[in-house]
Amino acid sequence: TFKILHTFEFSSARARMSVIVRDPEGVIKVLSKGADAKILERLSDREPQDNIDEINERLLDYSKEGLRTLLLAERIVEEDEYRYWSEMWHTASVAMEDRDAKVEEAMAVMEKDLRLLGCTAIEDKLQEEVPETIDYLLQAGVKFWMITGDKQETAINIGNSCKLLNDEMDLVIINCKSEEECIKLIEDGLALIEKNKNGGKAVGLVVNGGALDWALDQVDSFLDLALYCQSVIICRASPLQKAKVVKFIKEGER
Repeated sequence: TFKILHTFEFSSARARMSVIVRDPEGVIKVLSKGADAKILERLSDREPQDNIDEINERLLDYSKEGLRTLLLAERIVEEDEYRYWSEMWHTASVAMEDRDAKVEEAMAVMEKDLRLLGCTAIEDKLQEEVPETIDYLLQAGVKFWMITGDKQETAINIGNSCKLLNDEMDLVIINCKSEEECIKLIEDGLALIEKNKNGGKAVGLVVNGGALDWALDQVDSFLDLALYCQSVIICRASPLQKAKVVKFIKEGER
């Protein structure tokens, strides 16, 4: 049997959890699972690029099907390293000042140089009558915002499943790597809205968390775009970004 030596709990900020175990042969291992971005950045430099490319392809395929994905990884820990780290962990755990930061630092020491094991994909089914209910509310003029930590492809698939999005909509996607590109995408979205105002298609908006802070900085233009859209989906959002969006909308509608 495996003996659990330490557990690093999951949190939305960490987006991963790990355990340190001693396996039946007496080998100490770190076993980690979490969001792909968090695990991939902690892989060993020796991880073959072919493995990473293959797992990214699978993640993309699963996300397009609306499945929730996790990556799994491990590394072997030598006895001397574990003894040294245990002292570090104890010191961090009983620290009177900056305990959380020191504990996080200690966890990070173990959650590195990982070897990729694979990925999981599960379906998180909608509750009964959710799509029909949302459709009725949309027909009544209610506008919906969905804010999630899911990947963009997963979020769009779920949006279609619950009828926040549909094939008859024009879809504006803001997913970019610079503020200048973000501004251009917002301007393009506003131009599409202007085109559709006289009996055109409904418009849906998808914003990736990587571009969200830039979008929120464009207070007037982004607000005009977002408030016009019938449905807004914000994906890959952190807990702090979710709070920022709520504050942005509350202040913008005053």
